[in-house]
Amino acid sequence: MARRGALTLRCQTLTVSYGADNTFRSAVASGEVVAERPPYKAGGERATLELSDGSLVLEGEPWLTDDVSALTGAQIIFRLDDERVDCTDCRLVVGAELLQNAP
Repeated sequence: MARRGALTLRCQTLTVSYGADNTFRSAVASGEVVAERPPYKAGGERATLELSDGSLVLEGEPWLTDDVSALTGAQIIFRLDDERVDCTDCRLVVGAELLQNAP
């Protein structure tokens, strides 16, 4: 498990990188990755948390949800500092459609 502010990252394997001054630079999570920062929850097979730009890059059937929408794609980049999301090959489900397709 790793934390960055309100973000909690859970996974099977976590590899952390430090800079020359022994400060945290990045973390690579793999295996059933789940990241939570209310109201957001995200996951995939791999995630890279980059301190330099405050991004969480999700790959391997990534997904991102909040209270009213769900996003899936080939790659999702969640910008933690300003809550922007970049996505490749995306599918976004919003509102009622999300509730109708819930398991």
